[in-house]
Amino acid sequence: MKFTLLSFIPLFVALFIQSAFAGNDDKLISTFNLTTSPGKKLSVNVYAGGVKIETWGKHEVEVKVYGNENDEKYMSYRSSSNNEGVLVKSDLKSEHSSKRNLQSSALFVISVPKDYTVDVITGGGNLSVANLIGEIKLNSSGGNVKLSKITGRVDVSTGGGNLKYDNIIGDIMSATSGGNVKITDFNGNLNVTTSGGNMELQGTNGEVIATTSGGNIKLKYTGRNQGISLVTAAGNINVSVPETFDADADLYTSLGNINSDFAKVDKETMSSVLKIKLNNGGNELKCKTSAGNITLTK
Repeated sequence: MKFTLLSFIPLFVALFIQSAFAGNDDKLISTFNLTTSPGKKLSVNVYAGGVKIETWGKHEVEVKVYGNENDEKYMSYRSSSNNEGVLVKSDLKSEHSSKRNLQSSALFVISVPKDYTVDVITGGGNLSVANLIGEIKLNSSGGNVKLSKITGRVDVSTGGGNLKYDNIIGDIMSATSGGNVKITDFNGNLNVTTSGGNMELQGTNGEVIATTSGGNIKLKYTGRNQGISLVTAAGNINVSVPETFDADADLYTSLGNINSDFAKVDKETMSSVLKIKLNNGGNELKCKTSAGNITLTK
């Protein structure tokens, strides 16, 4: 089942990603401006399309919808406000409800106060959020996700696409059904999964759980050990931790070499398993690959 999904993802994602952000032929279809206040919530539930969320200094949410002729002809767009915040929705117009396989190239560009909660659902498209203080929950049926300068909990799911985050203060939980993952300057717990792709992770002060069904994992971690688990079905694992890092390390590869700066390894007699204490020992540092090398450096 896994291989069937992965073979389907590239075509599926390409259909949406190709048109997820406004192109030269797209035009401004709708604009909404709604009064709000910091600390409230933006809820987006759209048929399909990319969503780009930015922040500004106004007590107002501005929504601009870009798209092509089909997006204007067949789709309806609306926005409203209540005590909780602002709601943005799109769907097929009632007279075109039979066109459920219609592709949409719409792009929603939304400006919100910097202190705001964000909850987005799209039937397919790229998602991006920048410079926000607040909880983020994003769900796309297929598309890339980009986050930058976020303070708050992050919960992301995409049916296929790359994840690229930087400067996140808060716990992160993210999953993609196929794509590369690059997360830099995270500060908090990290739990990330991809059904196929490489991972590059760098951060501090949290438990790290990273799993890929096929790809390399590279982690550079600083701070106190709160538990690390890195697992790939096939790929190399490279981990860098401070020289004073305390951990009980459990390293395993079915087919490959293990190298560690924390222990002298006899390459002629070593097995595919290396269990050692790093300094005083402590929380687990687990690395497991079915086919690949494991390197632990300080």
